[in-house]
Amino acid sequence: MPSTTILFYQEKNGTVPVLAWLDEIIDSNPKLYARVHALIGGLEAHGRDFGPPRVKPLGSGIWELRARFNEKNYRVLFFFSGRDEITLSHAFLKDTQLVPQDEIDLAVKHKQDIERDHDTHIYKELE
Repeated sequence: MPSTTILFYQEKNGTVPVLAWLDEIIDSNPKLYARVHALIGGLEAHGRDFGPPRVKPLGSGIWELRARFNEKNYRVLFFFSGRDEITLSHAFLKDTQLVPQDEIDLAVKHKQDIERDHDTHIYKELE
């Protein structure tokens, strides 16, 4: 099975929510960073076959990548943006039983942005 390409959603102003969150935690919580990085690697390696308990569908084409660390639940929301493409939308600390609807709505908005204008909303590393 070919690996999946992991892409990062980018706001029009250039902000990349998941990368900004990872930058925040790399120094403050390197073990959490390592755990999330490994989960993203698993998602890249296994794509649609990377299943529970690590990922869970939330509806509207949005999925959650689930990390638990120090009895806290962290989530990276994502969606499939092509046959072998996954776009990471944004990340947050989940402090309720269910993923808040506003977080799902934000991921749906990001998905719609990608569908309308893929090139503007996909982060491209500077070469």
